[in-house]
Amino acid sequence: RTVNLSTSTPPAAILPPFNKMWGYHAGYQNVMGMPGMQMAMPGQMPQQYMPQVVYAMVPTQQQQQMQMQHPQASMPPVPDSKKHHSSSHKASGYDAAAAAAAAKRAAEAEAEEAAAKKARKRANRGRVGEEPAPKERRVEEAKETDDGSVFGCEHHSQALTTAIWSRDGKRLATASHDGTAKILDGHTGRVQATLSSHQGPVVCASWCKVGEKDQLATGGSDGTVMLWNAFGKNLAECLGHQGQVRCVAHAPHRTCVASGALDGVVRLWNSDTGKEEQALTGHLGYIYCLAWSPSGEYLATGSVDRTVRIWNTNTGEIVAVCEGHVGPVCSLDWDSAGLTLASGSHDKTARIWNLKGACLATCLGHTSRVYAVAWRLDAVRPRLATASHDGTLRIWDGSDGSCTACCTGHSGAALSLAWSPVGAKTWIASGGQDSTVRIWDSTSGCCLASYRGHRMPVVSVQFSADNKQLVSASADGTLKVWAAEEPRKGGKKQQNLRKTKAQASSKEDQKKKQKQKQKQKKNKTQ
Repeated sequence: RTVNLSTSTPPAAILPPFNKMWGYHAGYQNVMGMPGMQMAMPGQMPQQYMPQVVYAMVPTQQQQQMQMQHPQASMPPVPDSKKHHSSSHKASGYDAAAAAAAAKRAAEAEAEEAAAKKARKRANRGRVGEEPAPKERRVEEAKETDDGSVFGCEHHSQALTTAIWSRDGKRLATASHDGTAKILDGHTGRVQATLSSHQGPVVCASWCKVGEKDQLATGGSDGTVMLWNAFGKNLAECLGHQGQVRCVAHAPHRTCVASGALDGVVRLWNSDTGKEEQALTGHLGYIYCLAWSPSGEYLATGSVDRTVRIWNTNTGEIVAVCEGHVGPVCSLDWDSAGLTLASGSHDKTARIWNLKGACLATCLGHTSRVYAVAWRLDAVRPRLATASHDGTLRIWDGSDGSCTACCTGHSGAALSLAWSPVGAKTWIASGGQDSTVRIWDSTSGCCLASYRGHRMPVVSVQFSADNKQLVSASADGTLKVWAAEEPRKGGKKQQNLRKTKAQASSKEDQKKKQKQKQKQKKNKTQ
């Protein structure tokens, strides 16, 4: 590993100056041809010293003998780095004053650019009671589409993690891996506020009505939970988690927000002040999902430790530990009465539990992981829907866990699902890995409509409160809003296809009629 050079004269005259970036002996690569040296290459250095030291002097045997005989003269003296640099700069015509002025000008330009960027962010966030400043139309306006959607938005530069309606349906909120969340106009898709306080991907979001005002909570990979008003003003920053926040949800009828993170802790925050109220510990692994009971008294949490825990949030005590899954629990949902809880797991099953932690039914039928579960809230007979990696959706009888319908059509995994709101229609929407959004009849399992407009998997779907529109979010960074009133109509391309098919069928009918008439004439003549 060493290069031995001929030895005759100590290299006192060629010792390079101290270098802040490479260490003391940087520059010896320039004296490979000089006598009296032995070079230690970087491979001999300890790993922790590699960024600081590149080359080091190792004296030869002859130099070691000279050092013993003449300790003061054999080794080269340490030069004065300031003198060396000043003399070399003077020789090369280096102007220190000009360089310092140039560096000052560059620093001032960077400071001005940073200040302008902060000012733009403050203007875009808006103030309480005021309309936010409009963004550039080129980037922030919704786009007209030809795929049947009402509008499409490409406001984010990276994959979306969720898109949700506000309770009144006037606004939409999106979260993305680009580190921002956005509040959109629910009718036009125009950006009303950009929320950019997270220091990493925004993983989850939750809307809630706090008093008479809408409030949005977001959770990020930086371990923080942020609270915002409807105009994008940051109301509070909730600090405490030591890992990525995976799920966040507002409590019904309470000023409380729950968050679960990869540190295995569930934390409850006051939605007015942002202060931590409780820290619920007990899980032995990451928290993947959580769900509030309709009354807001109980909170259910699912973890990678394969258990579901039910907490009394008034006391902070564990009401029940639901054990039975043999894989991580990734989805939870309460029924409308708040008496039974459904869980979906990577073990290919969904289970139904009561408040005591007893398993009432096990839903068997999927051949791969169950990603999402959801109860039909207004059903006289409780029904549960599940979405699986096997590409199917299944409808289950909530009383005994029997499968009543199977929805097949996705060519990849079914990643998300949502029931239509309370009403006569019992539709289910789903988003798939095949980039499609589908609407199903929950009674027969037939596909009523299939929307194609995204280019990557659809990670989130949700109906609006009036059941007229459906929003979908995709990993391609786009959001689309679809008309859900008459799902059979589809988009413009589908309408054109149907028109051409109808025209073709009408022409065929006309030809058949003409042939029949000709046959009748021949029979008459005969």
